[in-house]
Amino acid sequence: MTRGLCVLLLLVGLAACGSPERGTLPTQVVSSDGSATPGSQIVPITNDAQAAPARMNCGEMTMAGNPPRALDNAETVRAAAACFVKAYASCTPAALTIRERDTKIVRQFTVEPDAKCIVRQALQPDPNSPPAVVDCTAVRAEKSGLVITACSHLGDFVLIPMN
Repeated sequence: MTRGLCVLLLLVGLAACGSPERGTLPTQVVSSDGSATPGSQIVPITNDAQAAPARMNCGEMTMAGNPPRALDNAETVRAAAACFVKAYASCTPAALTIRERDTKIVRQFTVEPDAKCIVRQALQPDPNSPPAVVDCTAVRAEKSGLVITACSHLGDFVLIPMN
């Protein structure tokens, strides 16, 4: 009898474990006294409400030369700069990706809302290695491009068009 009860509890327990979709939790609707609401059903609650706000994409630029300059036209560089500066000013999550054609270095600048607004640079000199990540102190638009200042030991970054 005891063994049969244990097997029954085990089967009921396994059935209750089910496999809800990843990122969802089954939740039953209950009344204010804690009892199940008649006719209620298990409703999946997703973690979407906890998801990070969407990140604005300010573009992807390619640079070349010495000193490096954007191969994109001046209008595209100004639009990317304006997007990133606006995101920084309003502390809206944003990303700007820079690829250096000659060295294959990839830099991704992001605006990260936190207790204060953070500008972060992830520098990846080799696609097979993890990026070096540093915080920068400020972002400003200039007449022809973008300046991101004091990115730790990586220094300032200047994005200006070739022409």
